[in-house]
Amino acid sequence: MRPVVFFAIMLLVVLASSYTVSASGAEEADRVVAGNYVVSLVTIPQLVVAGEPVVLELHVEDQTKQPVDSDNVQVEISRVKYPMRALAPGVYQYNTTFKRFGAGMVDFYVNETLASIAFNVELPERKSNAGAVALSVALAITLALAVLTLTKKMRLTSALTFGVIGLIATGLGYSVAEYKSSPAVQGCLLQVGDAYVLHCHYHVYLTICGELKKFSWESGSLSGAHTHKDSHLMDWHPPEPVADPAALLTLRNGFKDLQIVLNETAVGDPETGKVYHVGQDDCGTGTPGQLKAYITPKETGVKIPLNSYLDTVIEDFFADTPLPKDNSGHQEKARIEVVYS
Repeated sequence: MRPVVFFAIMLLVVLASSYTVSASGAEEADRVVAGNYVVSLVTIPQLVVAGEPVVLELHVEDQTKQPVDSDNVQVEISRVKYPMRALAPGVYQYNTTFKRFGAGMVDFYVNETLASIAFNVELPERKSNAGAVALSVALAITLALAVLTLTKKMRLTSALTFGVIGLIATGLGYSVAEYKSSPAVQGCLLQVGDAYVLHCHYHVYLTICGELKKFSWESGSLSGAHTHKDSHLMDWHPPEPVADPAALLTLRNGFKDLQIVLNETAVGDPETGKVYHVGQDDCGTGTPGQLKAYITPKETGVKIPLNSYLDTVIEDFFADTPLPKDNSGHQEKARIEVVYS
């Protein structure tokens, strides 16, 4: 009866390992006091999911709990303010879609009074049958080995060896399939608990006075933006998970980490250290210098101006851009250019 007991235990282990409990819910709307106002946020639907439309509904009262009727209520998303439409006194709405997932703050303005409300965007629902397939394979292996052992066509020790190898291989296959299908992997971000692991590559080209500049090799700290053996590649992979990776992935922060000047009024030459100023004729052309940025998707080759490029999350530039690989093996989603001329 030893083989029967062994395979019964193995079957129980397989079934137990397949049992998972998942639950999802939504937090109650946050309520904050801002100046003379009490502001509450309600979302429709209540559970906000990345990539899906959502209505932000703001309820505003004064200190006496009376609805506030105003034509100056705004929401700020990605550093841009949008007017909210009034449905009724004290009730205001704005329709939007959040591209990224994770926890953060959303800023609302009521007559220029700021109300910052905690906000969480969930991952899209995962659609994968990897678990069912892995369970079926594990059960098939277990039953096949049980039959072979009970009919004396295979020794118990051999069945045990093949069973362990088969279950390990099935488990590894399941892990890979889950990783590939998981929406936690978005672009170069991987969610781990409440934090995110990131390893992002962006091709950034800097042109000053018509001359293409190169970043230094192996410059920058590994905890922020840095370069390796590609003179136009910015690389991010902090050694520890971070709570807000989007805050790192901007051109302003990238140039700062590489110790290159880049702001609204100036840009530095990474090769010479010279700083070029907006509004000054630093190129010697007789015209005031301008600082602009562009993105050129590889599939179209059309150069598109970027607005608010200094603090926009770089990943947002590539929302609809394919991901071909360049000659170095990195994913060059598109060409980002910063131009002073």
